[in-house]
Amino acid sequence: MRAVSRSTGKRSSGFTLLEMVVALTLFSVIGYTLMSAVRMAHQSHRAVVASTIENGNRRKACTRLIEELASANSASIQVVTGAGVNDSITFQMPITVAGVKEWGAKEESLSSIPEEQSVAGWSIRYVVFDLPWNGGVRSSLVRQVLDDLDVVRVQDSVVDGLRSGVLNPKGFSVEQVGVMWEVTLTTMGNADNSEGRSTVFHVKTRN
Repeated sequence: MRAVSRSTGKRSSGFTLLEMVVALTLFSVIGYTLMSAVRMAHQSHRAVVASTIENGNRRKACTRLIEELASANSASIQVVTGAGVNDSITFQMPITVAGVKEWGAKEESLSSIPEEQSVAGWSIRYVVFDLPWNGGVRSSLVRQVLDDLDVVRVQDSVVDGLRSGVLNPKGFSVEQVGVMWEVTLTTMGNADNSEGRSTVFHVKTRN
């Protein structure tokens, strides 16, 4: 009886050890799977957030550009384009200075006094520059306010991560199609696994 009891104890102890090994293996597999799922969910969340910010910035920039270009003086619009570079567009807007209607630029950052925010003879320009970013550079659409000597007085980056001018389509292009101006913005894609998006809009000037 004692011998049988010792033999049974050894078999029970061996079987329990095997169960522990199997359980640990299963837990490891399950843990790895859960961690992978969490990591993928986190990456997906980052991609959605980045894409949302990118789309919001692009819409905001497009809205301002559309409003300014639509009110521009048709005779003042100048588009510079060429192979291997992004386009640029310069124009003047209708303003009022000392009660007199003029052509120029309006920029709120120039002064806290509304009457001093509009300057006759100045211009608005949208142009693409390569700006520093994360140790490298990326193409950004920049809005500039130029004085009557074409000196930059105000400069703001409005859309980041545009495609290079050597690509097709390029990051920023402006083309006159009949009485309309066709403007295209194409991004490289800031979000993970994003290929970028193109936004095309058509504007007819009122002046």
